[in-house]
Amino acid sequence: MMDEDDNAYSGGLDYDSCDSDGTRGDYSTMGGWSTVFEDEDQVELFDEEDDAVACLEELRAQHVHEPEDAVQQFEIVGRQRRVAKRRIYEDTDEEELLPRKLPLPRDPMEQEEDPDELREKFEESYQKIGPRRGRNRRRRRRKVDSSSRKEVPEEISKEMAEATLLFACNKFTEAKNMCMSIIRQCPNYGDAYHTMGMIINAEGNPRRAIDFYMVAAHFTPKDVTLWKQLAGLSTEVGYMRQAIYCLTHVVRRDRNDIDCQWDRALLYAEVGELRRAAEAFEAISEVRVGDKECIKMLSKLYHRMGRVGRAIKVLESFLMQFQPEADLTIINLLTALYVQQGNYTDAATLIDQAEHIILRGDPLPIDLQVQAGICAAHVGNLLEADRHLNRLLEENPKHHMDLYLDVGNHFLQLGFLDRAMEFYEALLKIPDANGAQLWQPLAECRMKMGGKLAVARMYKEAVEIIERDHPEYLEGCLLLMENLVEVEDLTGAQQVLELVKSLLKSEEVILPAENREASAILFRMEQVEFAVEKEETSFLDRMLPVVAQSIRHLKKSADNPEEVKLPEEFLAALSRKRQKRNVPDDSGMESDAIFKGHRNIRQQMRYQRQMSEGETDNETLDNELLLKGMLSQDDQFQMLGKVIDALVESDRISEAIPLIQSIIKVAGATSRACNKKYRDLLRLRLVGILGAENRIKEALEHLKIVCSRYPHSIQAWNEFCRVTNRGGPTKWQTRFVESLRKRYPTSVPVKLMMGHVLTHSGQFLDALGEYLAAYRDVPNDPLTLLLLGVTYINCSITSRASDGHNMILKGCSFLDEYKRKRSNPQESHYNFGRAYHQLGLFHIAVKAYEQCLKAEAPPGVPCIKREAAHNLVLIYKATGAKELARRVMQENLTI
Repeated sequence: MMDEDDNAYSGGLDYDSCDSDGTRGDYSTMGGWSTVFEDEDQVELFDEEDDAVACLEELRAQHVHEPEDAVQQFEIVGRQRRVAKRRIYEDTDEEELLPRKLPLPRDPMEQEEDPDELREKFEESYQKIGPRRGRNRRRRRRKVDSSSRKEVPEEISKEMAEATLLFACNKFTEAKNMCMSIIRQCPNYGDAYHTMGMIINAEGNPRRAIDFYMVAAHFTPKDVTLWKQLAGLSTEVGYMRQAIYCLTHVVRRDRNDIDCQWDRALLYAEVGELRRAAEAFEAISEVRVGDKECIKMLSKLYHRMGRVGRAIKVLESFLMQFQPEADLTIINLLTALYVQQGNYTDAATLIDQAEHIILRGDPLPIDLQVQAGICAAHVGNLLEADRHLNRLLEENPKHHMDLYLDVGNHFLQLGFLDRAMEFYEALLKIPDANGAQLWQPLAECRMKMGGKLAVARMYKEAVEIIERDHPEYLEGCLLLMENLVEVEDLTGAQQVLELVKSLLKSEEVILPAENREASAILFRMEQVEFAVEKEETSFLDRMLPVVAQSIRHLKKSADNPEEVKLPEEFLAALSRKRQKRNVPDDSGMESDAIFKGHRNIRQQMRYQRQMSEGETDNETLDNELLLKGMLSQDDQFQMLGKVIDALVESDRISEAIPLIQSIIKVAGATSRACNKKYRDLLRLRLVGILGAENRIKEALEHLKIVCSRYPHSIQAWNEFCRVTNRGGPTKWQTRFVESLRKRYPTSVPVKLMMGHVLTHSGQFLDALGEYLAAYRDVPNDPLTLLLLGVTYINCSITSRASDGHNMILKGCSFLDEYKRKRSNPQESHYNFGRAYHQLGLFHIAVKAYEQCLKAEAPPGVPCIKREAAHNLVLIYKATGAKELARRVMQENLTI
């Protein structure tokens, strides 16, 4: 099977099979015949002077970007080389590239020719057409005519010598000017670029020097020394992919250079191409048999790729073949892999063998002794584990933070909370050890031992220990605020929130540079502030402009931006936000004018048009607070849900509905930054709001889309039933469910919905067939059992029932099974009594209703005692027991 990391490589070039111009392969195909330049040194990159200058300017333009974001030099120069090759092919006569035809067969009636002459003609013809076509045929090479090559003029050679002399005399400015003059006169003279690169590199600008070195290297692709120098400079600057490209040229021309192969493999690993790195080290291990450093790198790479079994196999094979050369690092790596796989017995055995064979009685290193203690704890030998781990407790935890954390995690996994806390608490006192990697397991341990209050105290201790310039300080404050809100310590949460705000304002604490991380922090602060204030108005005043601008941002990235219009309510909210903060805007109002009512008419019309199209400026909003990922990231989608909930709770339905509609429209027009799951969850939220407003038709239109896309979703069909119960069933709904029943014959919710539709139309026998089809798929589902029991009873009292008593018996059997499966006794007693009430078996129904009145509903489930009491009163009145009915009403139906 293919590894997950086999496809990890994305983008970039195929370094192992790329030509010096960045193209795959060495050949260009024309007319079915392949050609290649015999002498790559003579390929001219530039046709004119302007081409060279433009290429150098394009290289310089990339210096404003960070190395990881810039287009690297080998890509730009490689593109120029492809252009040069294409230009040469276009200038070449096609007849020179096409094979000549074989001569026609000779007429046997003609005079015979000399055999030697025939042999010469045959060889001449064979050389012209080449070998026969085939998969492994030899490529036909085209030689470049030496007469077409431009010789370097003698004046240029003299100027180049003079420039070199100036460089040797440290006259860098004069040397650079002369080199640039040579490049303009003779743009395909590689020595000028090489000398220019040396001058700029001597001035201390390696990034600019690479520009000229890269051009020079493509003029002399066989110069291995230059490629190695380029690889070193590219690594120094941060162009890792370019360094791989340069080393690939070296490896192609010198297969025995193992050091270059090693460096290239390390770079593969650094850029995340783990599969290529592993293949490179595999090739090196075949040459350097028994090289333990290579085996260590291979095992680490396979571990990073998730192939733990392969990493173990590599180390075990090395120990079997080269046991005397093994060191403690290999033992430590293999032991850690055994522990990760849960092979604690094998790990303990390996440590014991290393102690006797490699160490020969000397004490184990601290890391191996810790592994031995972990293995002993997992096999249940706690005394042996304490003997090994006591040495770690004697060491300074500042020097062994990873070992302390590892031991604590294993004790937490085993359930030994006190032992785990001993190691976690030692790390908590060290500022450098504090972070999410420690806080998460420590919070889990504190939660099991003392609850949420203990977790809040832990975060408070952590924030007090670390300094404000600590990279995890802001995260610790956020976690502390969130936990204080959970334990309902709103005063403490408010104090921490005000502290964080003041630190951000004074720039003592700085938000992350990445927009997504900064937005996530600000959103969490908004959630805490909303939980502390519990005022929807102020929360909405802050967040509605953010939502409106976020929609505008998504609109710009939409496939058809002109189709998306922002709701006027939110554009007005954005305008109110700007006016409230008294910041200058584009509305046309002159804030410093003497006559405050003056407004430029053209500016006013432009502002109104921008507002209607959602084109207002967002510079006055709160810095990075923008919901760019509200349809793709879970945290931002939750924040959007809080905004919608706040609108609904504050009775601003007229704003909530167009907000959701506009977001759904943006999501429909955006194919890149939208997760369909979030879009359909918004549709369900909109359906709930529309249903509460009795806008049934609009709600059903959205439900039709969601139910068609998710026919197996119980949440979607529950919402469908809730809406249809308010508006009543229609023929459209019946046709819709019937069409889905045909399209998704295996969907249990669709089968149940089809049964509901048939039951509502009085077709109980057909509905019974649908419920039985669902029962075959989910025989233990309480709802299906209840529906079957009720439907059998309904069928028994119809005129079409041939054996009513048998149907009643089956219905009671299903109801009894439902009663056993249902975890809510109050509901099951009520439904049982209702069934017997419908059959007229009042004496059984009364007992069921009385049991319902005595039972309690589970937490979070509505109580139905009033319904049961009402039905019981009806039975008492029908049987003449008015006193019993009055007593039940006084006990259960009193308001």
